[in-house]
Amino acid sequence: MDRTARCWAVLVLVLSLAISTDYYDGYFARKFDVKTKSGSYLDPLADKALVLSMYSAFAVIGTVPWFLVWCIALRDFAVTCARSWLLARGRPLQTSIFAKIKTAVQFAALYPRLLLQVWPIAGRDYCIDAIVVVVALLTIVSGCAYLPAVRFGWRGGSKR
Repeated sequence: MDRTARCWAVLVLVLSLAISTDYYDGYFARKFDVKTKSGSYLDPLADKALVLSMYSAFAVIGTVPWFLVWCIALRDFAVTCARSWLLARGRPLQTSIFAKIKTAVQFAALYPRLLLQVWPIAGRDYCIDAIVVVVALLTIVSGCAYLPAVRFGWRGGSKR
C-alpha cells in the first residue's frame, strides 16, 4: 500500500473513532438518563461539524460536488438557527427521526467514498453519484421536517 492509500486508511480509522465516540456518548446518555442543555445543543453541532468538514474535504479534492456541501451547510445552518431561536423562547426543538436517519446516512456514506479513494473499482462514478443523490435528498427532507415545528414556534405556540 502506498503512502496515499495509508493516509486514506488512517482517515477511515479516525472517522470510525469519531463516529463511535458520538454513538456511545448518546447510548450512555440515554441508558443512564443523563441529559444536559449544553449536551443537547453541542452534540448535534459536533455531528454537523464532522460531516461538513468531511464532505468539504471531498469537494476540495473534487470527488463530491460542491452543491452537496452547500446543501448540507445551508440545511444545518437553518436548523441550528431555528433551534437556537426556539430554545431562547423556551421551546426546545427536538431532533426529528428524519434528522437522525440523515446523520446516520451521511456518516455511512463517507465510508464507501473513502474506500473508493483507496480501492478504485469499475463503476465508481455511479456509486458516488448514487451516494450524492441519497445524501442530498435526505438532507433536504430532514430540513423540511422541521418546518411545522418552526412555524408553530413562530406563531407563539405553547411550550412543550
